[in-house]
Amino acid sequence: MSMCPYCGEDVPAGSKSCWKCGFELGEESDTTPPGEQPEIEQRSKAPPRPQQPCPSCGKAVSVGAIRCNHCGTALVRGSRNWIPLVWTAFGLVLLATIAGLLYNFFATHEAPPDPGRSHPIDVLRPQLAKIYKAEHQQGRAKKQALWKERHQGKFVRWTGYLLEIGPNEELILGDSPTADRKNPHVVVVLKDSDQIEARGLKRGKSILYSARLDRFEGGTFYLDLGVLEE
Repeated sequence: MSMCPYCGEDVPAGSKSCWKCGFELGEESDTTPPGEQPEIEQRSKAPPRPQQPCPSCGKAVSVGAIRCNHCGTALVRGSRNWIPLVWTAFGLVLLATIAGLLYNFFATHEAPPDPGRSHPIDVLRPQLAKIYKAEHQQGRAKKQALWKERHQGKFVRWTGYLLEIGPNEELILGDSPTADRKNPHVVVVLKDSDQIEARGLKRGKSILYSARLDRFEGGTFYLDLGVLEE
């Protein structure tokens, strides 16, 4: 037996071509005297080439072979093994780029202002309170329907005196600095509670604010999304 110098497979001595790859081997035979064996015969005594499993049938084939000699499947060259890695790296770079663009967009674009804040309804707190002070149950039901239809969810721009800061950092306000803290005229939940410390709010201080009407209970207006203004 001798070895094909192209694909490394064993071929019978004296063969003119490799049975596997068709490489021309020459016309040397086993009758060549000892010591004068052709180079191809000498190479046949070298250790067998490394083997690897065929990805199709699983049988062993020589490393670097072009096709499997069992099932005929074309084998991928090692030089092409980098292609999946390139696509993987490209995908990771693309994902990182998209993530960076999204982060930059949301980090640099502030949330839009609350709808209606720039156009508050033109009514003072005492005027609005008179409308909703119902004296009997039937009148109260009508006032509740009117509240939901015309005022709930609308923004107002009022001035009040700080009577107290509640346990949840809500502002308890009155029309005067001596108003009853237990029965305040207005309770405002700020959109950003950090404004309390930033503005150095103290009892008795007059503040201008804009906020959204939430409900009216027991003579007190409850507002949310409050913002302190200059």
